[in-house]
Amino acid sequence: MRTYLSLSFVALMFAAPCRSETPAYDAAKVIAYAKTIDVAQLDPLLQSQPLEAWLRLGPSHIEQLRWRISSCDLKPDYPEPPDGYPLCVDFVYQRGRVAGWGIVNVGTTRKGIVGPPRFKGAVVSTRTSDETRYENAEKLSELPRVISRLLAETR
Repeated sequence: MRTYLSLSFVALMFAAPCRSETPAYDAAKVIAYAKTIDVAQLDPLLQSQPLEAWLRLGPSHIEQLRWRISSCDLKPDYPEPPDGYPLCVDFVYQRGRVAGWGIVNVGTTRKGIVGPPRFKGAVVSTRTSDETRYENAEKLSELPRVISRLLAETR
């Protein structure tokens, strides 16, 4: 009886659909791609420059920068589309007492990098003595101005 149950369990394991499928993208390649996206593609107000260089050396003067794969901050309650859920890369940054994150859509979970990249927005925050203040940047070109404004308030 024990052998029969073991075999039945093994058969069920192979017959059940596996939800931990290997993604259709390589996370390291997706992040490398995001770092090199031309900021002019994300915001036509900006001059051509790779995103990582613009964040570090451009008007934002980001001091600390980390990249990670993200689900575009979605918690879908709908079946996965044929192309997959949206695939994004987040950049998490800090400059002085100001920190935040931004999101760039780069493709889908089933197809990897597809279509033109899209800037989804950024959040900028700073902590004062009694509260944390948040502001949004809807366009990439707004990010340096929001960072500078919050930096000025913390001095």
